[in-house]
Amino acid sequence: STQIANYTRDTSRINKAIKRWLEVEPDNANVYLLQLPSLIANNDFDGVNSAINKALSLDPDNSQTILRQIADNLSELVTADKALTVLQRIDLYKQSNPDALFIYAQLAAFYKRYEITLPIVNQVLEQQEGREEAYILKAETLQRLGRGDEALALLKQDANKDSASHDLLFSYAKLLGENHQAEQARKIFEQLHTALPENEEILFALGLLALEQKQGDVAKTYFSKLIAMGDLGKQASYFMGLAEELEDNNSAALLWFASVPAESSRFQAAQGRYINLLADNDQLDKARLHLKLLRKEHPNRAVQYYLFEGSFLRERKEKQAAFDLYTQALVEFPNHIELLYGRAMVADGLN
Repeated sequence: STQIANYTRDTSRINKAIKRWLEVEPDNANVYLLQLPSLIANNDFDGVNSAINKALSLDPDNSQTILRQIADNLSELVTADKALTVLQRIDLYKQSNPDALFIYAQLAAFYKRYEITLPIVNQVLEQQEGREEAYILKAETLQRLGRGDEALALLKQDANKDSASHDLLFSYAKLLGENHQAEQARKIFEQLHTALPENEEILFALGLLALEQKQGDVAKTYFSKLIAMGDLGKQASYFMGLAEELEDNNSAALLWFASVPAESSRFQAAQGRYINLLADNDQLDKARLHLKLLRKEHPNRAVQYYLFEGSFLRERKEKQAAFDLYTQALVEFPNHIELLYGRAMVADGLN
């Protein structure tokens, strides 16, 4: 009942449900955790702090799980600064509890606050020297800070042991790839693929490495497997298109780029590749028609597509077509600064 009330965003319903649940089960930590969205929505961060401390005190054996749930809530509902401040105010954090410190470091890394992450994760490792996930987080943080050699050195010794976990090997292989040691990375990912043949992240990594090494056919093998497994990340079609493009199979590449779903994080990139590939193959009119259809299908992105097409036409020396397009766009979006600027740049070229 409380969960359903939370979905309604109705404060009175939420409070009523929580009040009743508290009467029935006052020692259940979940009651206090489900208060968080409502408390955050009402900007009651004293209440947030109190609810978190209560939940953790009621179920200390599950503190790590509770802290992860809290961090997930915060990352979805508040700004980075506010989320990190809330975690700092938790009693366990003030007591330098390693689980609380680790979750704080993880959240800081999520927000790309790597200069905050590093000293906190070092505190965790001072208390728990063998904590593998902390070593992995530290290595990834060092990499993001431009200290790739230190990141690799941190994991190398343990990664070379027969007892190395799959998580550690995956992180080490990823770091090798990011530090231009693709062949070593590939060997480890292949070893992991043998052990975990249906792991999508490993397949994806192997596909990317094959693309980087200009091995289009090899890349297609891995991305095809991802697609056959359902492609939860909704990205494999885009990379299949890149692999086909690498093999000069432009017709196949166009089909793959066109099949990337709108909800994919690669949708925009796929549209760009599709349009440029058409234009590069003397199908400029078809490319422009595709952009026109995109503006109709995704009206919230219409300006973005107008700007893309304007830039696209200017790059291909189609100045008059670009000028006419910007003029058309300004009828729909009067006084839009970027559209005005784009038209001015083309007008200058047309004298």
